[in-house]
Amino acid sequence: MLTIPFTYQTIKDELCDKTLVMYRNEITDSKYRRIGEIVLNDDHTVSGDIIDEWKDVDGIFYLQRDGNSIYRIDSLEVTNGVVHAMGESLLEAHSQYSKIVLSVKSSPSLGICISSHIDYYETTVPRLVRSLKRVGFSGDVIIQVASHIKRDKPLPSLLELDGMDVKVQVSKVDKCGFTGIIDVDTSNPYWLLLHDTCEVTDNFLNGIEDIDVGLNPDFILLAKTMDLGIYSSSFVQSLMPTIISNEATKIRRIMKDSAKIWIEGSDVKRLQSKDVYGMGVKRQVQLLETGIKKYVQQSISGARP
Repeated sequence: MLTIPFTYQTIKDELCDKTLVMYRNEITDSKYRRIGEIVLNDDHTVSGDIIDEWKDVDGIFYLQRDGNSIYRIDSLEVTNGVVHAMGESLLEAHSQYSKIVLSVKSSPSLGICISSHIDYYETTVPRLVRSLKRVGFSGDVIIQVASHIKRDKPLPSLLELDGMDVKVQVSKVDKCGFTGIIDVDTSNPYWLLLHDTCEVTDNFLNGIEDIDVGLNPDFILLAKTMDLGIYSSSFVQSLMPTIISNEATKIRRIMKDSAKIWIEGSDVKRLQSKDVYGMGVKRQVQLLETGIKKYVQQSISGARP
């Protein structure tokens, strides 16, 4: 819990020596945008992005750069039951509703859920799961395979997954990229939603560790234009009847409209296209900051990998 008014002692006791993630938000919007990361030191210096010094004056503390006050922190905000320091930018010409929020950084505890389809899961899934094994991911992995036919028998096993703790199951419904979140439980507070046309890189574990859930967000998008992201299991379960009853194309908007707080994704880096699966279909390779490669289909090919 934080204390106001802010004094040197309260700042030292409650905020110093902790990694603080800075977010910008418009009061009328549930979207937050990460803008930097800092650590306050008890000698008034600041380590990290944007800021190099802090000071307290009359119950308010200021974040400074080159002797100039950049941010004024003077109040508290509650996001999904968690209290944070809040203030405003002093140099940028935003509306009166724009605010800066400081989150005490907290990395997510999560499992991974993967969206796939029966027509090509045997081609795409092994590559992704092998990459998770290669980097040493040890959490839960659930693969939801959408099927256009009713199946009484389990899916054929994938020999490449032998010896790995991976659950492969048929999804009751096909929600395209969101199929992976169908039937996830609350055994993990968050689930990382991936598509089977993904692969993780050597930076993946560090990328996940860098994600902040200190604001207790309902979800965090990993890229601005994708559904890939970290989703709160309790939030997903609260929306499941709505997700089931709506078209896949509407789910992202439903989630944004229903969330109390969600965090915007970053831009992706576009790499050279290639035939990833050896099926004659070139895909654009997009690299996400979290150490995930997404292989994007560039032309209509009957949904083949």
